Amino acid sequence: MLDAMEKEGSYHHGDLRAALIAASLQLIEEGGVQALSLRKAAKKAGVSPGAPYHHFASRSALLAAIGVDGFVLLRREMERAREEGTTAAEKMGCCGRAYVRFARTHPAYFRVMFRPELADLHEFPELEAGGSSAFELLVQTVREGQSEGNIPEGDSDAYVLLAWSVTHGLSSLILDGPLGADFDKLDVREDQLADLVVGALSKLFQGAAEAQRRGVQLTEG
Repeated sequence: MLDAMEKEGSYHHGDLRAALIAASLQLIEEGGVQALSLRKAAKKAGVSPGAPYHHFASRSALLAAIGVDGFVLLRREMERAREEGTTAAEKMGCCGRAYVRFARTHPAYFRVMFRPELADLHEFPELEAGGSSAFELLVQTVREGQSEGNIPEGDSDAYVLLAWSVTHGLSSLILDGPLGADFDKLDVREDQLADLVVGALSKLFQGAAEAQRRGVQLTEG
């Protein structure tokens, strides 16, 4: 994460933008998103307080840039995970586990990507494009599952949102919720919990698809 910085308080000449983002991520990991400001990012990167304004007009613009990078990294990791599956159901499971793993290994990115102050996507079109790219991978996986008969037919949006809600909710509970604070008290590892949750979702989809087929057969009979 901090490869753009040679050490705290310095940056590679000509790569100020990357150094500011790296410094910002470190600030977020240390004190949460509320700890980030352009002035603090400049100080962490070892530049003048006005230097960030050459790249970022505001704190929100800096957060949006971090979010864009986060979505690029998330899609890359989900694409890599998809390759481990042969069927759409397996690919969905791999994507779900990759999503949870991303939240755990890149908490600063994850905490920024869905910030409420970035909700106006018209102000940050590059963030909208990045989020849509990652989201489209899930859409593709769900539609493949429908083609294979492991997800019910019909409008794929509802199933996409269900899959996203489950994986995002688990990620948030582990990262910033009660699971994060008390996880050591549970007799299950995080990756095992992710497997259980994603596996249960896959079985739910498969059961619903089978029920739908039985209903169609009864109607046609």
